[in-house]
This record gives sequence, structure tokens and C-alpha cells, in this order.
Amino acid sequence: MNVVSNIKPDLCVGCGACTVVCPSHHLSMTSEGIGRWGVIENNGTKCPESCNLCLRVCPFSDLSDNEDTWGRKLFATGCENRSRPECGFWLETLCGHIPDEEARMGSASGGLATWLLARLVADRTVDAVVTVSPRQGNAPYFVYQVCSTPDEIRRCAGSAYYATHMADALRQVADDKALRSVAIVGLPCFCKAIRNACVVHARLRQKVKYVIGLTCGQQKTHTFTEYIAAKNNLQSLRAIRFRTKKRGRPNANYGIKLWQEENAAHEITFNSYAKEWSFRLFTVPACNFCDDIFAETADAVFMDAWLPEFGQSDKGESLVIVRTQTLANLLSELPTVQPIKVDRVIESQLSVISNKRRSIVEHLKLGRRRGLTPPPKRTHLFQAPDLLERPLIRTKFALSCVSEQLWADSGRSYPAFCHRISAWRWRLFIGLGLNKINSILEKTF
Repeated sequence: MNVVSNIKPDLCVGCGACTVVCPSHHLSMTSEGIGRWGVIENNGTKCPESCNLCLRVCPFSDLSDNEDTWGRKLFATGCENRSRPECGFWLETLCGHIPDEEARMGSASGGLATWLLARLVADRTVDAVVTVSPRQGNAPYFVYQVCSTPDEIRRCAGSAYYATHMADALRQVADDKALRSVAIVGLPCFCKAIRNACVVHARLRQKVKYVIGLTCGQQKTHTFTEYIAAKNNLQSLRAIRFRTKKRGRPNANYGIKLWQEENAAHEITFNSYAKEWSFRLFTVPACNFCDDIFAETADAVFMDAWLPEFGQSDKGESLVIVRTQTLANLLSELPTVQPIKVDRVIESQLSVISNKRRSIVEHLKLGRRRGLTPPPKRTHLFQAPDLLERPLIRTKFALSCVSEQLWADSGRSYPAFCHRISAWRWRLFIGLGLNKINSILEKTF
């Protein structure tokens, strides 16, 4: 009994934790033909029938504890039971940015996550940080890397809207005797997988000192990057950088730089692909069944300050939910960091909360119709979508499931893909119209 036979591909987020804890080395990661990472069984090895370690670490298995249970185990005492259903436990909530303006312009938001991670290594609090790093050349364009110096960490600043796995990096942490303690950065599902892996893997349990989270509404497949390049007439791609900034341009309309040649970057902005993002094209299917936005199992979680007062900022601000006193003390040392009410932190992510948690009630029904059996979710905490909201949710769910295949069927041609996707335009038009009517009715009554 293992994840390959029990977790269908559309419920696998491709974190890779299961391959690391497998005692028989029976599991490996692959992206062959699926546009994201998945798990396969190795020939010549055998999976013991009595072993279920891989299922116990999988964040989408019903054998692993949910985020509420993990939160109580990790943070209930230290956070004095301060908890909100939207974000989990919290000790302190902070808002700010790093003082170095040049470094801030090179970060996704206010630069606080990179600053904290570099500080942990500089102070020798941890020996290394495991985080996603950009990569030049052929795909994959982002990989998990073990960074042992502040400069290596700073080179990893920014966001990666790109499917990655942490199997190789976790294996390096477990096997390298020189690494005694590490901090690991991940999206909410990855953070949960790390916590699960530490339960069953002794060396990881000894070495993982901090788990650092990033808020998440959805993760994109590798094909999303390929699609963006094709849409902009780039025949080949050497590198890509998400979340670039430009002076005078609001950070909400952040850029993406694509390199076809080493020194020739083509930059586009979020507005040029906002519809594809909103309509969930090339979204990792497992994201449809995740209800954790604020990385509730992480010691601290970082996010953009999508608040009215920062709407025109070109430099970006960070919000942080901190659940561990040591990290709160470090961040509070910065004169540019101030406390902020937890209500405002939640306000900053209201659109993500609505899209993710209201939609998941409908996603679970749709997933079961497709033969999927997602683990139980905390739907008693969420407001179910209204009748007029459901058509748009269903259409976006369907697009997240079929866009990868439509891209393959179109021969990876942008014009051909647009022709194939045109059949969905009326469904989107009707769904958006009904959603607008619902919003008007809510305001009226």
C-alpha cells in the first residue's frame, strides 16, 4: 500500500516527501508527460505491504493529521491559544519591509522572508536554509536548493509560480552529517508534508529547526511557464523570473522577465496574463482540494500586504504571522517592522480566502464525480458558495483539469490553444455574469 496505488495523480501536489521516507527506495519523482511533478514506483524494488510511511507523510492522505491538529500540537501553548479559523494560530502579526531599498526592489514583497532566512544562517542559528532557487538553461527553471550562506539565500529572493519538489534537498539534509539544523521554506501543503515527514524520519526530525511558510492561493504547473513564453512569441526559454518590480509601477501589477538569450530579457506584467491566472489555467489539480492559505503548520508565514494603503506602492510590503517567539524577536529588531492587527492580515488575503475556501466546498463534490477521494476538509468552517457562484467555480475547476491536455492537443501552439479554449468562453461569460448579479444582490439585501 503506497501513494502510487492510493493517491490519484490529481491529488498529488508533487512535494516529494514520500520518496524520502520510503525505506525500500521504491518511489521516485517524475514530470514525464504531466507538466508537474508526480510519484512513480521504481522497477526492481518492492514495497512492503505492511509499510504505509509514504501515505502518512502525504499532505493529501487521510492518514495524516489536518492543520488544526498540527496547529494545536505545535503552537497552542506558545500562542496562548490565540487562533482564528482563517489563519490558524498566531503569536504576533507584523507588517513592514527591509531597510535596504535595493534589496527590497529585488524581492517579491517587502523582503522580510529573505532577510530572516539570511539572518538565521548568519547567526549560525541554522546551518542552512532549504528554499526554491532559480535555475538557468533548460527546464526545470526552479529547484529546491540547500543554501549555506546569506548570499546564496539572497540569490533565491522572489517568487516561483512553478511546480517544484523537495525530494533531493530533503535527502541531502538527511544524509549530510555536516548539516545539524536547517530551516525549510514551502507552500502550505509542503509545510504540512515536512511536519509529517519529521514524525516518521528520525534524521529529519533532529535537523529541521524551523518551517517557514508562504501564503498560497494556487500553484502553477511547468506548462504555465511554457504557455507564457509561447504567448509572447518566445520560441525557447533560458530563464524566467517572477514578481519583478519597476519604479513607478504598482507592485500589484508585478512583472515577469523571460530570457530567450542570456542578456536579452522580455518583460511582461501581471495584467497581461491576469485572466489565465484567475480562470485557473495550468493550476496543479491538487490545489483544488487544499484549504490552508496561511501555512498553518509553519513557524512563520509571509505574504504580500494587499491592503488599500499600500495599493500604489512600487516597492512592496510584507505581512507576517509569527508563531514562534524567537522569530518574532528577530523580525521586531528591524525599525521598519511594526505590529499590525491580525484582522488586517486576514483582510489582506480576503480574495484568496474566498476563492479557496468557498470554492473547495464545490470542488470536493466535483472531485468525487471524477472518481477522486480527497481527505476530509474543514468545510464546517467555510461558507458554501451561493447558487449563482457555482457555475463559475465549476468552470474554473474544469479548466484546471483540462488545460494541460488542451495544451498538449494543440501541439503546444498558442494560436491553436486559443482556438481550443474558445469553447469555454461562453461558460466563463455566463459564470462571470451570474457572479456579478450575486454580488449586486448581496450588497442590496
